[in-house]
Amino acid sequence: MKITKRKEDRPKPWVLDCGKINGKRRREFFETEWLAKEAMRAKRDELRGLPVEMCSLPNNKRIDFMEAERRLERIGLTLVKAVEYCEKTWRNVEAKTVAEAVADCIKSREQSGKRAEYLEVFKRRMKRLNARFDSRLCSTVTTEELEQWAREDYRPAAKQKPLSLATVKSRIIDARTLFSFCVKRKWITESPADGLQKIQTDGKPPGIHSVDDVGRLLEYLRKFYPDLLGYVAPIYFGGVRPFESRALTAANIVNGMIEVTPDKAKTRRRRFIPINDTLAAWLAVPGAAMGMQRRCRRLDTAKGKLALPWPHDVMRHSFCSYGLPVFGAQKIAEWAGHSETILFAHYRERVTPEAAKEFWALRPK
Repeated sequence: MKITKRKEDRPKPWVLDCGKINGKRRREFFETEWLAKEAMRAKRDELRGLPVEMCSLPNNKRIDFMEAERRLERIGLTLVKAVEYCEKTWRNVEAKTVAEAVADCIKSREQSGKRAEYLEVFKRRMKRLNARFDSRLCSTVTTEELEQWAREDYRPAAKQKPLSLATVKSRIIDARTLFSFCVKRKWITESPADGLQKIQTDGKPPGIHSVDDVGRLLEYLRKFYPDLLGYVAPIYFGGVRPFESRALTAANIVNGMIEVTPDKAKTRRRRFIPINDTLAAWLAVPGAAMGMQRRCRRLDTAKGKLALPWPHDVMRHSFCSYGLPVFGAQKIAEWAGHSETILFAHYRERVTPEAAKEFWALRPK
Protein backbone atom coordinates (compact mmCIF):
# COMPACT_ATOMS: atom_id res chain seq x y z
CA MET A 1 0.00 0.00 0.00
CA LYS A 2 1.61 3.27 -1.11
CA ILE A 3 0.83 6.86 -2.12
CA THR A 4 2.04 8.43 -5.37
CA LYS A 5 1.37 11.61 -7.30
CA ARG A 6 0.40 11.59 -10.93
CA LYS A 7 2.31 13.85 -13.30
CA GLU A 8 -0.78 14.91 -15.20
CA ASP A 9 -2.63 18.03 -14.11
CA ARG A 10 -5.84 16.41 -12.84
CA PRO A 11 -8.44 17.32 -10.14
CA LYS A 12 -7.34 14.36 -7.96
CA PRO A 13 -3.60 13.89 -8.51
CA TRP A 14 -2.83 11.87 -5.36
CA VAL A 15 -3.17 8.09 -5.78
CA LEU A 16 -3.53 5.47 -3.03
CA ASP A 17 -2.49 2.08 -4.44
CA CYS A 18 -4.20 -0.58 -2.31
CA GLY A 19 -2.61 -3.50 -4.17
CA LYS A 20 -4.59 -6.40 -5.64
CA ILE A 21 -7.99 -7.28 -4.19
CA ASN A 22 -9.68 -10.42 -5.58
CA GLY A 23 -7.18 -10.48 -8.41
CA LYS A 24 -7.80 -6.87 -9.49
CA ARG A 25 -5.67 -3.81 -8.79
CA ARG A 26 -7.47 -1.31 -6.56
CA ARG A 27 -6.62 2.40 -6.59
CA GLU A 28 -8.27 5.44 -4.98
CA PHE A 29 -7.75 9.09 -5.95
CA PHE A 30 -7.63 12.21 -3.70
CA GLU A 31 -7.27 15.97 -4.08
CA THR A 32 -4.55 16.34 -1.43
CA GLU A 33 -1.74 14.22 -0.02
CA TRP A 34 -3.21 14.57 3.47
CA LEU A 35 -6.52 12.97 2.40
CA ALA A 36 -4.63 10.12 0.76
CA LYS A 37 -2.58 9.49 3.94
CA GLU A 38 -5.73 9.51 6.09
CA ALA A 39 -7.35 6.93 3.82
CA MET A 40 -4.24 4.72 3.95
CA ARG A 41 -4.13 4.97 7.76
CA ALA A 42 -7.81 3.94 8.00
CA LYS A 43 -7.29 0.94 5.72
CA ARG A 44 -4.28 -0.22 7.72
CA ASP A 45 -6.28 0.01 10.96
CA GLU A 46 -9.02 -2.03 9.28
CA LEU A 47 -6.53 -4.72 8.22
CA ARG A 48 -5.01 -4.92 11.71
CA GLY A 49 -8.43 -5.66 13.21
CA LEU A 50 -9.30 -8.31 10.60
CA PRO A 51 -7.21 -11.17 12.07
CA VAL A 52 -8.72 -10.53 15.50
CA GLU A 53 -12.22 -10.67 14.02
CA MET A 54 -11.38 -13.86 12.13
CA CYS A 55 -10.00 -15.51 15.28
CA SER A 56 -13.21 -14.72 17.14
CA LEU A 57 -15.27 -16.79 14.68
CA PRO A 58 -16.58 -20.13 16.00
CA ASN A 59 -14.61 -23.15 14.86
CA ASN A 60 -17.42 -24.53 12.67
CA LYS A 61 -17.70 -21.22 10.75
CA ARG A 62 -13.95 -21.14 10.13
CA ILE A 63 -14.10 -24.71 8.83
CA ASP A 64 -17.02 -23.77 6.54
CA PHE A 65 -15.07 -20.74 5.30
CA MET A 66 -11.99 -22.81 4.48
CA GLU A 67 -14.08 -25.52 2.77
CA ALA A 68 -15.90 -22.90 0.70
CA GLU A 69 -12.56 -21.39 -0.37
CA ARG A 70 -11.24 -24.81 -1.43
CA ARG A 71 -14.35 -25.70 -3.44
CA LEU A 72 -14.45 -22.34 -5.20
CA GLU A 73 -10.76 -22.55 -6.05
CA ARG A 74 -11.43 -25.73 -8.04
CA ILE A 75 -13.72 -23.82 -10.42
CA GLY A 76 -11.62 -20.66 -10.51
CA LEU A 77 -13.75 -18.42 -8.28
CA THR A 78 -13.12 -16.50 -5.08
CA LEU A 79 -15.49 -16.32 -2.14
CA VAL A 80 -16.23 -12.67 -2.85
CA LYS A 81 -17.09 -13.46 -6.49
CA ALA A 82 -19.44 -16.21 -5.34
CA VAL A 83 -21.17 -13.82 -2.93
CA GLU A 84 -21.53 -11.19 -5.65
CA TYR A 85 -23.11 -13.77 -7.95
CA CYS A 86 -25.57 -14.86 -5.27
CA GLU A 87 -26.50 -11.27 -4.47
CA LYS A 88 -27.19 -10.57 -8.11
CA THR A 89 -29.01 -13.84 -8.82
CA TRP A 90 -31.06 -14.25 -5.67
CA ARG A 91 -31.91 -10.61 -5.10
CA ASN A 92 -35.46 -10.87 -6.45
CA VAL A 93 -36.14 -14.59 -5.87
CA GLU A 94 -39.38 -15.13 -3.96
CA ALA A 95 -40.34 -18.29 -2.09
CA LYS A 96 -43.39 -19.77 -3.80
CA THR A 97 -45.04 -23.15 -3.42
CA VAL A 98 -46.04 -25.18 -6.46
CA ALA A 99 -49.71 -24.71 -5.53
CA GLU A 100 -49.30 -20.92 -5.51
CA ALA A 101 -47.35 -21.02 -8.76
CA VAL A 102 -50.05 -23.13 -10.46
CA ALA A 103 -52.77 -20.72 -9.30
CA ASP A 104 -50.84 -17.69 -10.57
CA CYS A 105 -50.01 -19.42 -13.87
CA ILE A 106 -53.68 -20.23 -14.49
CA LYS A 107 -54.69 -16.68 -13.54
CA SER A 108 -52.09 -15.28 -15.94
CA ARG A 109 -53.54 -17.37 -18.79
CA GLU A 110 -57.08 -16.24 -17.92
CA GLN A 111 -56.05 -12.57 -17.98
CA SER A 112 -54.32 -13.01 -21.35
CA GLY A 113 -57.65 -13.66 -23.07
CA LYS A 114 -57.31 -17.39 -23.75
CA ARG A 115 -60.37 -19.30 -24.94
CA ALA A 116 -62.55 -21.08 -22.38
CA GLU A 117 -61.89 -24.43 -24.06
CA TYR A 118 -58.12 -23.92 -23.82
CA LEU A 119 -58.35 -22.81 -20.19
CA GLU A 120 -60.40 -25.86 -19.24
CA VAL A 121 -57.72 -28.22 -20.58
CA PHE A 122 -54.87 -26.10 -19.20
CA LYS A 123 -56.34 -26.06 -15.69
CA ARG A 124 -56.78 -29.83 -15.72
CA ARG A 125 -53.16 -30.38 -16.75
CA MET A 126 -51.74 -27.90 -14.24
CA LYS A 127 -53.78 -29.34 -11.38
CA ARG A 128 -52.40 -32.80 -12.19
CA LEU A 129 -48.91 -31.40 -11.66
CA ASN A 130 -50.01 -29.60 -8.51
CA ALA A 131 -51.45 -32.82 -7.07
CA ARG A 132 -47.94 -34.29 -6.98
CA PHE A 133 -45.96 -31.38 -5.49
CA ASP A 134 -48.61 -29.11 -3.91
CA SER A 135 -47.00 -27.39 -0.86
CA ARG A 136 -43.40 -27.93 -2.01
CA LEU A 137 -41.40 -24.78 -2.74
CA CYS A 138 -40.74 -24.40 -6.46
CA SER A 139 -37.03 -23.99 -5.73
CA THR A 140 -36.86 -27.44 -4.08
CA VAL A 141 -38.35 -29.47 -6.97
CA THR A 142 -35.63 -31.43 -8.77
CA THR A 143 -35.27 -32.69 -12.32
CA GLU A 144 -35.23 -36.28 -11.05
CA GLU A 145 -38.57 -35.80 -9.27
CA LEU A 146 -40.16 -34.32 -12.39
CA GLU A 147 -38.83 -37.23 -14.46
CA GLN A 148 -40.40 -39.69 -12.03
CA TRP A 149 -43.70 -37.79 -12.00
CA ALA A 150 -43.85 -37.72 -15.81
CA ARG A 151 -43.60 -41.51 -15.99
CA GLU A 152 -45.75 -42.53 -13.00
CA ASP A 153 -49.17 -44.14 -13.40
CA TYR A 154 -51.30 -42.93 -10.49
CA ARG A 155 -54.19 -45.32 -11.01
CA PRO A 156 -54.79 -48.30 -8.68
CA ALA A 157 -52.11 -50.99 -8.96
CA ALA A 158 -54.45 -53.39 -10.76
CA LYS A 159 -54.99 -50.90 -13.61
CA GLN A 160 -51.45 -49.58 -13.92
CA LYS A 161 -49.43 -50.05 -17.09
CA PRO A 162 -46.44 -48.35 -18.71
CA LEU A 163 -47.40 -44.89 -19.92
CA SER A 164 -47.24 -44.16 -23.62
CA LEU A 165 -44.46 -41.87 -24.86
CA ALA A 166 -47.13 -39.38 -25.96
CA THR A 167 -48.42 -39.13 -22.37
CA VAL A 168 -44.92 -38.71 -20.96
CA LYS A 169 -44.19 -36.04 -23.58
CA SER A 170 -47.37 -34.19 -22.65
CA ARG A 171 -46.45 -34.19 -18.94
CA ILE A 172 -42.93 -32.93 -19.66
CA ILE A 173 -44.43 -30.05 -21.66
CA ASP A 174 -46.66 -29.23 -18.67
CA ALA A 175 -43.65 -29.17 -16.34
CA ARG A 176 -41.70 -26.92 -18.69
CA THR A 177 -44.66 -24.57 -19.02
CA LEU A 178 -45.06 -24.12 -15.26
CA PHE A 179 -41.40 -23.81 -14.29
CA SER A 180 -40.58 -21.48 -17.21
CA PHE A 181 -43.35 -19.27 -15.88
CA CYS A 182 -41.70 -19.44 -12.42
CA VAL A 183 -38.34 -18.36 -13.87
CA LYS A 184 -39.95 -15.37 -15.60
CA ARG A 185 -41.60 -14.35 -12.32
CA LYS A 186 -38.21 -14.75 -10.54
CA TRP A 187 -39.50 -17.37 -8.12
CA ILE A 188 -36.64 -19.65 -9.15
CA THR A 189 -33.35 -18.94 -10.92
CA GLU A 190 -33.46 -21.87 -13.34
CA SER A 191 -36.09 -24.40 -14.35
CA PRO A 192 -35.64 -28.01 -13.18
CA ALA A 193 -37.68 -29.04 -16.23
CA ASP A 194 -34.90 -27.88 -18.56
CA GLY A 195 -32.95 -31.00 -17.62
CA LEU A 196 -35.71 -33.38 -18.73
CA GLN A 197 -34.94 -35.50 -21.76
CA LYS A 198 -36.98 -34.62 -24.83
CA ILE A 199 -39.33 -37.37 -25.95
CA GLN A 200 -39.43 -38.38 -29.61
CA THR A 201 -42.64 -40.00 -30.82
CA ASP A 202 -43.50 -41.50 -34.17
CA GLY A 203 -46.10 -39.58 -36.14
CA LYS A 204 -49.47 -41.32 -35.81
CA PRO A 205 -51.89 -41.13 -38.74
CA PRO A 206 -55.09 -39.28 -37.83
CA GLY A 207 -58.18 -41.36 -37.16
CA ILE A 208 -61.05 -40.90 -39.60
CA HIS A 209 -64.48 -42.43 -40.07
CA SER A 210 -65.29 -44.66 -43.00
CA VAL A 211 -67.95 -43.43 -45.41
CA ASP A 212 -70.29 -46.07 -43.99
CA ASP A 213 -69.70 -44.85 -40.41
CA VAL A 214 -70.42 -41.25 -41.38
CA GLY A 215 -73.60 -42.28 -43.21
CA ARG A 216 -74.84 -44.38 -40.28
CA LEU A 217 -74.24 -41.57 -37.77
CA LEU A 218 -75.94 -38.91 -39.89
CA GLU A 219 -78.97 -41.12 -40.55
CA TYR A 220 -79.27 -41.97 -36.84
CA LEU A 221 -79.19 -38.27 -35.97
CA ARG A 222 -81.75 -37.49 -38.71
CA LYS A 223 -84.18 -39.99 -37.18
CA PHE A 224 -83.68 -39.34 -33.49
CA TYR A 225 -81.76 -36.08 -32.93
CA PRO A 226 -82.13 -33.96 -36.10
CA ASP A 227 -81.16 -30.75 -34.30
CA LEU A 228 -77.63 -32.15 -33.83
CA LEU A 229 -77.11 -32.19 -37.60
CA GLY A 230 -76.54 -28.44 -37.45
CA TYR A 231 -73.55 -29.15 -35.22
CA VAL A 232 -72.13 -32.30 -36.85
CA ALA A 233 -72.58 -31.48 -40.58
CA PRO A 234 -70.49 -28.24 -40.57
CA ILE A 235 -67.59 -30.24 -39.10
CA TYR A 236 -67.84 -33.23 -41.46
CA PHE A 237 -68.50 -31.22 -44.61
CA GLY A 238 -67.14 -27.74 -43.77
CA GLY A 239 -64.10 -28.39 -41.60
CA VAL A 240 -65.36 -26.18 -38.77
CA ARG A 241 -63.71 -26.92 -35.41
CA PRO A 242 -66.04 -28.60 -32.88
CA PHE A 243 -66.03 -25.69 -30.44
CA GLU A 244 -66.54 -23.26 -33.35
CA SER A 245 -69.50 -25.29 -34.57
CA ARG A 246 -71.01 -25.27 -31.06
CA ALA A 247 -71.09 -21.47 -31.17
CA LEU A 248 -72.62 -21.12 -34.64
CA THR A 249 -76.11 -19.69 -35.14
CA ALA A 250 -78.34 -19.08 -38.17
CA ALA A 251 -76.88 -15.55 -38.30
CA ASN A 252 -73.52 -17.04 -39.27
CA ILE A 253 -74.89 -18.19 -42.64
CA VAL A 254 -74.23 -15.32 -45.05
CA ASN A 255 -74.73 -15.50 -48.85
CA GLY A 256 -74.36 -19.25 -49.04
CA MET A 257 -71.33 -19.32 -46.73
CA ILE A 258 -70.67 -20.07 -43.07
CA GLU A 259 -68.96 -17.08 -41.46
CA VAL A 260 -66.69 -18.01 -38.55
CA THR A 261 -66.21 -14.73 -36.71
CA PRO A 262 -62.95 -13.87 -34.86
CA ASP A 263 -64.62 -14.20 -31.46
CA LYS A 264 -65.54 -17.82 -32.29
CA ALA A 265 -62.43 -18.86 -34.24
CA LYS A 266 -59.44 -20.57 -32.62
CA THR A 267 -57.02 -18.41 -34.61
CA ARG A 268 -59.14 -15.27 -33.93
CA ARG A 269 -59.25 -14.71 -37.68
CA ARG A 270 -62.45 -14.35 -39.65
CA ARG A 271 -63.01 -16.93 -42.38
CA PHE A 272 -65.76 -17.95 -44.80
CA ILE A 273 -66.58 -21.57 -45.66
CA PRO A 274 -68.70 -22.20 -48.78
CA ILE A 275 -71.78 -24.32 -48.11
CA ASN A 276 -71.32 -27.14 -50.62
CA ASP A 277 -74.21 -29.28 -51.86
CA THR A 278 -73.59 -32.05 -49.30
CA LEU A 279 -73.49 -29.66 -46.35
CA ALA A 280 -76.56 -27.81 -47.64
CA ALA A 281 -78.52 -31.06 -47.89
CA TRP A 282 -77.91 -32.01 -44.26
CA LEU A 283 -78.54 -28.49 -42.95
CA ALA A 284 -81.88 -28.57 -44.81
CA VAL A 285 -83.13 -31.60 -42.84
CA PRO A 286 -86.26 -30.55 -40.86
CA GLY A 287 -85.28 -29.78 -37.28
CA ALA A 288 -81.58 -29.23 -37.98
CA ALA A 289 -80.33 -26.35 -35.84
CA MET A 290 -76.98 -24.56 -35.86
CA GLY A 291 -74.82 -25.02 -32.78
CA MET A 292 -75.14 -27.57 -30.01
CA GLN A 293 -74.78 -25.75 -26.68
CA ARG A 294 -75.13 -28.44 -23.97
CA ARG A 295 -76.40 -31.39 -25.99
CA CYS A 296 -73.21 -33.47 -25.99
CA ARG A 297 -74.79 -36.38 -24.12
CA ARG A 298 -77.15 -37.18 -26.96
CA LEU A 299 -74.25 -37.34 -29.38
CA ASP A 300 -72.50 -39.69 -26.95
CA THR A 301 -75.64 -41.82 -26.94
CA ALA A 302 -75.56 -42.03 -30.73
CA LYS A 303 -71.87 -43.05 -30.69
CA GLY A 304 -72.65 -45.81 -28.20
CA LYS A 305 -75.69 -47.12 -30.07
CA LEU A 306 -73.75 -47.34 -33.32
CA ALA A 307 -70.52 -48.57 -31.65
CA LEU A 308 -68.58 -45.91 -33.52
CA PRO A 309 -64.85 -45.49 -32.87
CA TRP A 310 -64.12 -41.88 -31.94
CA PRO A 311 -60.44 -40.91 -32.31
CA HIS A 312 -59.36 -37.36 -31.48
CA ASP A 313 -60.99 -34.74 -33.76
CA VAL A 314 -62.27 -37.51 -36.01
CA MET A 315 -64.92 -35.43 -37.81
CA ARG A 316 -62.48 -32.69 -38.89
CA HIS A 317 -59.86 -35.26 -39.83
CA SER A 318 -62.49 -36.94 -42.01
CA PHE A 319 -63.30 -33.62 -43.68
CA CYS A 320 -59.62 -32.95 -44.50
CA SER A 321 -58.95 -36.50 -45.71
CA TYR A 322 -62.00 -36.87 -47.94
CA GLY A 323 -61.85 -33.25 -49.10
CA LEU A 324 -58.25 -33.27 -50.28
CA PRO A 325 -58.77 -35.40 -53.44
CA VAL A 326 -61.85 -33.39 -54.44
CA PHE A 327 -61.06 -29.75 -53.54
CA GLY A 328 -57.25 -29.67 -53.24
CA ALA A 329 -54.94 -28.82 -50.35
CA GLN A 330 -55.18 -25.02 -50.60
CA LYS A 331 -58.95 -24.81 -50.26
CA ILE A 332 -59.21 -27.51 -47.60
CA ALA A 333 -56.54 -25.81 -45.48
CA GLU A 334 -58.21 -22.42 -45.95
CA TRP A 335 -61.66 -23.70 -44.95
CA ALA A 336 -60.29 -25.67 -41.99
CA GLY A 337 -58.41 -22.60 -40.75
CA HIS A 338 -54.82 -23.83 -40.77
CA SER A 339 -51.82 -24.07 -43.12
CA GLU A 340 -51.17 -26.72 -45.77
CA THR A 341 -48.15 -27.84 -43.72
CA ILE A 342 -50.40 -28.63 -40.76
CA LEU A 343 -52.87 -30.32 -43.10
CA PHE A 344 -50.31 -32.80 -44.39
CA ALA A 345 -48.59 -33.28 -41.01
CA HIS A 346 -51.59 -33.90 -38.75
CA TYR A 347 -54.99 -33.86 -40.45
CA ARG A 348 -54.85 -36.00 -43.56
CA GLU A 349 -55.25 -39.75 -43.89
CA ARG A 350 -54.95 -41.47 -47.26
CA VAL A 351 -58.29 -42.22 -48.91
CA THR A 352 -59.08 -43.41 -52.41
CA PRO A 353 -60.70 -41.07 -54.94
CA GLU A 354 -63.67 -43.46 -55.03
CA ALA A 355 -64.15 -43.21 -51.27
CA ALA A 356 -63.91 -39.41 -51.46
CA LYS A 357 -66.66 -39.32 -54.12
CA GLU A 358 -68.88 -41.53 -51.95
CA PHE A 359 -68.28 -39.27 -48.94
CA TRP A 360 -69.35 -36.11 -50.78
CA ALA A 361 -72.32 -37.95 -52.30
CA LEU A 362 -73.85 -38.69 -48.87
CA ARG A 363 -77.40 -37.34 -48.73
CA PRO A 364 -80.37 -37.73 -46.34
CA LYS A 365 -82.51 -40.73 -47.23
